[in-house]
Amino acid sequence: MIAPEIYLSIPLFRTSKQVVLFVLAAAFFSGCSNPKEVNTDTSRDLETIDLIRERHVLGVNTTDVEMVLKDFSSDIIYLGPGLRPIEGKEALREFIAPLYEIILPRIEMTPRDINIKDDVAIEWGLINGTMGQVGSDSTQNIHFKYIFVYERSSGGEWLITRDIYNEIAD
Repeated sequence: MIAPEIYLSIPLFRTSKQVVLFVLAAAFFSGCSNPKEVNTDTSRDLETIDLIRERHVLGVNTTDVEMVLKDFSSDIIYLGPGLRPIEGKEALREFIAPLYEIILPRIEMTPRDINIKDDVAIEWGLINGTMGQVGSDSTQNIHFKYIFVYERSSGGEWLITRDIYNEIAD
């Protein structure tokens, strides 16, 4: 904020009373503008994001490729541990489909934080579960941390644009 003494050096203002009146008038008139209304209630967005995550988990646990991909944007970037980035929904489908023929994942995703700002949401959390192979009774415990980045499309639909996860060391 500019100090009132600065205003006194301007010929228009001769007294500190004039400075105070000017500052009050400026504050009043700037408050009378018609600002863009901002919706700060994110409860509906959070509910939608929860549903997307639940559908994603169901898709993974049933090895349903199309259900897993349903809420990904066409330009998804998938960053898994030890993998090169997989860019695009079709490339991700080509990666996941053969994988789901040989593995049996069972996961739970626990979000730790979801931050929504305008048309972008960032969620991070933990993934715990087991990974097995088709035709085998043995499983391995898995523990990951993840980040989903969501963007609201022009049609108002939330889509996952980034899927990042890394193993948590035991």
